[in-house]
Amino acid sequence: MKIKRLITALLAVLLAGTVTACAGEAGQAASSTNATSSTSAAGATRTVEDGNGNPVEIPAQVTRVAPAIGAFAELTQIVAGDQPVITAAQDAQINGAFRKFLPAYEKSNPKGYAVDNVEDLVASGTQVVFGPESVISADQQAQLKAAGISFVPINKMGTVKDLANAAIIIGNILGGQAPERAQQFADYWKGQLDQATKATASLTDRQSIMVVAYQEGAYATTNKSDISQEYFEAAGLTNAAADIPGSGKTVSINTEKIVQLNPDWILASDPASKKAVEADPALSQLDAVRAGHVLVTPYGAYLWRVRSGEGALMPMWLVAEIYPEAVGSYDKIAAVKDFWERWYGYTLSDDEAAQIFVGQQVKQAAK
Repeated sequence: MKIKRLITALLAVLLAGTVTACAGEAGQAASSTNATSSTSAAGATRTVEDGNGNPVEIPAQVTRVAPAIGAFAELTQIVAGDQPVITAAQDAQINGAFRKFLPAYEKSNPKGYAVDNVEDLVASGTQVVFGPESVISADQQAQLKAAGISFVPINKMGTVKDLANAAIIIGNILGGQAPERAQQFADYWKGQLDQATKATASLTDRQSIMVVAYQEGAYATTNKSDISQEYFEAAGLTNAAADIPGSGKTVSINTEKIVQLNPDWILASDPASKKAVEADPALSQLDAVRAGHVLVTPYGAYLWRVRSGEGALMPMWLVAEIYPEAVGSYDKIAAVKDFWERWYGYTLSDDEAAQIFVGQQVKQAAK
């Protein structure tokens, strides 16, 4: 009996070992299968159309991107919602207000990785870089390719249509819900222009306006090549500086020329420019100065009058300031709060809204 029980025990041990070995082999096989599947998923790609209409291959799932300019960083967060997807950027163009209103950026790029530094892009795990080829050189593009990072050119950004299209391209890069949100924002932007155009359609006495920026003792303005021209036209305004020669974001102008143009309104780039204009004896006889018609460009996460998503708010704000009788039920405070809630996911306080409308950057709280 003892021998029989011993044999039975030995058989049980051998059987358990066989089962364990089989389980181990099965586990190894399963692990091998999962690894192959992961590798396959990691290497999967898809194509998107760049700003030139050309197909570009990018990873199938994109969660880490690098916008080449600050304006595209803002558009990216608008399109991505609260998802922290920006792993590198032109960090110097992103201020404390941007970080406050769009905290997902701080989560995704806490080290301030730079988009124009390939080592930073590799270290941050960036999958896709996008933006104008004037910012990302051919040599850098070659380095990106060698590092396995896709580059999607988006060169056109001079008009609202261009920027809306850029938002859609960014949405397509991110995938998921982003394309739908990008299209919604493009429609919203167009809707803001249409609203201003309709509000001012019946005006017979159209006012003139010009941008004035003051920096380092010199004045500059914007001509008809700037995106502000589109906002002025939608708001029923004539750009007094439309035909000033020059290219770039701003063009130089002296006080004599400003006096000659004598606009009804001046849109100062910032509070310092407004102060300079109003204190300059050479400009004291301007109709705009004498009438107290010197406005300051609002500034939220980004300056409104330049190529930015917040620029969507510019046309109706201008109408409200210059043609208040034409705005109907429009309320600028309600409009800016709605924008922040809808596109930034941020609830603005009354004090924060007030700071935006006097062109003062709302500061980020100390950490």
